[in-house]
Amino acid sequence: MNDYTPPKWMIAPQAQWRLDEIKSGVIVNSYDIINVPLVIFGRTAPAFLVPPPPPAAAAAAVPTEEEGDKHPSTQGYLFILTAHESCSRLHARIAFDSNGIPWLRDLGSGNGTKVNKKLLPKKSVGKMENLKGEGSRGVMIFPGDMLQFGASTRIFVLEGGPSHFNRGSIKAMQQQQQQQ
Repeated sequence: MNDYTPPKWMIAPQAQWRLDEIKSGVIVNSYDIINVPLVIFGRTAPAFLVPPPPPAAAAAAVPTEEEGDKHPSTQGYLFILTAHESCSRLHARIAFDSNGIPWLRDLGSGNGTKVNKKLLPKKSVGKMENLKGEGSRGVMIFPGDMLQFGASTRIFVLEGGPSHFNRGSIKAMQQQQQQQ
């Protein structure tokens, strides 16, 4: 269930990022990603994010998708609730590398994760982190990319980041490296 261990390579980005949560064409929530190396999406916050409740505390109600609630982070991580029934308890994550690049990985969900209406490739799915090889970190995502989880109609749009970080500049840099 909650047997996910975050990647060791993640680091909080220097640039400010934001995720806008959109339902029926309306922004219902915005999540600032400041000093946060990891963003987890799911129906249940993983154990490493949520401290155990005090012994006398009553159980809190699970927020609905309509509430667009998020759980507080306890270790500089951000948990975003995806309360749709097609979303897994731990559905996906965004982790930032030492260059501030965001990487999206599906954590073995039952109904998949989409970027710009395309399912993530199989090599970018699973809870095993810190593997080597293509797809081991997930897929690189860019400002303006639309993320969808399971069959939920909610869309999350990534915004912000450094001004030089966009799909075109990364492709140009990769082509330069190949020519050298």
